[in-house]
Formats: sequence, C-alpha cells, structure tokens
Amino acid sequence: MVMRLNREAELKHVVEHGELILHYQPRVQGDTGEITSLEALVRWIHPTLGLIHPNEFIPMAERTGLILPLGAEVVRMACEQLALWQAQGLDVVPVSVNVSAQQIDTGTVSSMLASALKANCLDASL
Repeated sequence: MVMRLNREAELKHVVEHGELILHYQPRVQGDTGEITSLEALVRWIHPTLGLIHPNEFIPMAERTGLILPLGAEVVRMACEQLALWQAQGLDVVPVSVNVSAQQIDTGTVSSMLASALKANCLDASL
C-alpha cells in the first residue's frame, strides 16, 4: 500500500513537472518504405527503477485522476516537437496521440488539442 502511494506521488510529480518523455513510432507505407505518420508514445524513466512500462503507470493515472493532466502534457509535448521539427525545416508527417476514455468523457479533448495546436502554430491536419 505504501509503495503504491509513493509511486502515485512520484507520478504526480513527474506529470506536474513535465518529466515524461515521448518516443515516436513511425508508421511506414509497406510498399514504398515512406513514413506516413508517427505515433507519440509516452514513457516514464524513473530515476532508480528505470523505464516504467505504460501498462503500469497509465492505469495508475486513470485511477488517480492524473490521466487528464498527463494526456494534456503528452499533447503539448507532441505539438512542441512538431513545431520544432517544422522550424528546423524538416518535412513533418501527422502525429497521433492516444487518449483514454476518461479524457473523452470530459468532453475537453478537442479544445485541449486545439489549444496546443494554436500555441504551436500547427495545422490541425498534423
């Protein structure tokens, strides 16, 4: 019980301080090898435990209500990265971000996404 509470407190800290990282998994057109899009995958690198698998921390985030700020942070980070790639003159492809049912139930996903796109001057097609 104490260990679970400690891990939940650590996750809260990580989300609030922007200490999650994103990895990008390419989706590739099979016949041409062209990258058609990317999927942003959130990762938590714990200072002593190393990589904590999303199967461990996403359910914890959903159970504790941290999924809403965690989801917003992932969208913010993905949009900032896309804007950076564009500023560097790279050709960008659409990026997908997974959301939880709880995020959808709040009815705020589209406004959160629109805000992150606007803040980074990104087109919604991305």
